[in-house]
Amino acid sequence: IRFSIQDMMKRIQVLLREKERVALGDVVAGHDTMELIGALLAGLEMSKASVARLVQSRLFSRIYIARR
Repeated sequence: IRFSIQDMMKRIQVLLREKERVALGDVVAGHDTMELIGALLAGLEMSKASVARLVQSRLFSRIYIARR
């Protein structure tokens, strides 16, 4: 396993300390589909824990993870 959801959540938390929101694609290095799915799952877990929220302005637009 290259990463865990907990590792991805930590990565997102570090990024959110610097910015109000971060694009989902900016969480992963390169275009690794599995890491992107992991980042989405981590964002969903953070949303469930009321730590962050997922934001998308319209259908098929970029997904952002924002601080709560």
